[in-house]
Amino acid sequence: MRVRDRVRSHIYYAFRRHGINIPYPIQVQIDQSPAADVSHVVDATLLNGVAIFAALTGEQREQLAVASRALLFEARAGHRCARGKRAPRCFVLKRGEAAVTLAQTVGEVARHREGGYFGEMSLLTGDTRSATVDRGPPTAS
Repeated sequence: MRVRDRVRSHIYYAFRRHGINIPYPIQVQIDQSPAADVSHVVDATLLNGVAIFAALTGEQREQLAVASRALLFEARAGHRCARGKRAPRCFVLKRGEAAVTLAQTVGEVARHREGGYFGEMSLLTGDTRSATVDRGPPTAS
């Protein structure tokens, strides 16, 4: 059951990221709270507090937001960026956390929280990703 749940969760979140809706039977009523509703539009105010975008004008950040799209990832597992992959994407966290790990090291080397960003070096240089970023274990309070 756990494996089935994880497989279905991975499929669900991958579909959401690509704008694919699962056609549920008509007799099922799905209540969506505002928190569960995912818009693919990026709010430019999210980019205002991101350090690498500080040199951009407000208009440039607005243009960047229009050219970007929001992606939804499941909270409990899954790589957002995998080491060694080439991907022209930079991620900014709107909610949640992401742990950064490197090959040949033990544990996390960094943890990103809301407003944090990753993937910028691969995006800007075209190089493969040097780290893996995923949800990671929860931090201790």
